Amino acid sequence: MSTQAMPIRGAKPAAASAFNTAFIVAWLFCLLFYFMEYAARSAPSVMLPELRTAFGLNTVGLSSLIGLYYYSYAGFAIVAGAAVDRWGAKYTIPAGVLILAIGTAMFGVNVSWIAGAGRFLQGAGAAFAFVAAVYLAARGLPARYLATVAELPNASACSAGPPANSLSLP
Repeated sequence: MSTQAMPIRGAKPAAASAFNTAFIVAWLFCLLFYFMEYAARSAPSVMLPELRTAFGLNTVGLSSLIGLYYYSYAGFAIVAGAAVDRWGAKYTIPAGVLILAIGTAMFGVNVSWIAGAGRFLQGAGAAFAFVAAVYLAARGLPARYLATVAELPNASACSAGPPANSLSLP
């Protein structure tokens, strides 16, 4: 049994030693998008008492509200992968950023169900960040750098957490 690769319309993998500047610039914007979604993902952890009081939730309710992000992220990662393969990064990254921004604005509303819908949208939009970053790296960088560059968004966002956390201390 053999498998055949299906060509992706309009996007070709990078040559073995060629760097594509446009893809690198787009990947850097996608890295910024990943930083934004990482902040949206981890922000509630520093305001748990405030969220509990603002929405009048017990521990289970607060966990459910925060968990909506992860439920939608898991489901929409599949949708993001299919969308990026179908339409490319040019349209799907801005759509993901817009969904994340709308969800973040809704999460700031002091109504529990609107905040829940916003948290769900945050996860849905955030799913596009990592998928699109790997897609752009695979299309615009030589294959020998793909493993390193594919993990850079996660490593850089995680390493930026402790310094950013120290800035928020009184």
